[in-house]
Amino acid sequence: MIKLLTGGGFGDAAMSVGKLHSKNAPFEVLLDNIILTHIEVGNSLLPVIREFYKSQGITAVVTEIPNWDAKTKIRKENDYYLGTHWSEHNVGAETTWEINPFPPLVFDTVEAGQTVVHISSGRKDKFRGFSKKDIIELDNRYNNVIFTGKSEDKFYNEYKFNNKNMVNKTTIKDLVDIICSCEIFIGYAGFALFLAGLANKDVYGIKHWGDGWEYRVHPEWRVNQVKGIQDIV
Repeated sequence: MIKLLTGGGFGDAAMSVGKLHSKNAPFEVLLDNIILTHIEVGNSLLPVIREFYKSQGITAVVTEIPNWDAKTKIRKENDYYLGTHWSEHNVGAETTWEINPFPPLVFDTVEAGQTVVHISSGRKDKFRGFSKKDIIELDNRYNNVIFTGKSEDKFYNEYKFNNKNMVNKTTIKDLVDIICSCEIFIGYAGFALFLAGLANKDVYGIKHWGDGWEYRVHPEWRVNQVKGIQDIV
């Protein structure tokens, strides 16, 4: 059994799948012979990370650590470290290998909209997302759109969407199926955008300070960097 280590948030889990399936990985990629340990400081994201790996058929132990210093000991217990940046250079961590920009993602094709708008990304303390005004404009501007994501704002229960509102209505597997079945993705850097990139979708991404864009958006992805929804054509 090959033991792999990675870590970080939800978006890091998506990038780790690209690392796992890379042709440059120094091991044979047989999921039945791999166990992945994903470590994270804090526990709020652990359930969704577990659900994502499960959707991809990856045996994973997703666990909380008290701080990143604990990574050193855990690293010694694993054969390889994956990393979460698209190149072999994982800033602040050991060098590994470049991701497979288009790995064999596991999903069920669904009747998704042509366009997915994912309303927000990031942790609560690093929130990146669309304003209500932006959501209303996108809803009025385009047809055949699905809005996805999570929000505690009652706006998403009260506003009468012209398009399909799936905010707070999807499991992680549902979200994977919807994004992998669409044609166009609109959103901020984070798990959903990275997944859309890995799935080779036409992406309009809004770059935000501190989102690690340059480390995670692979140059072969069809990602169009825009400043705001006014630049989406």
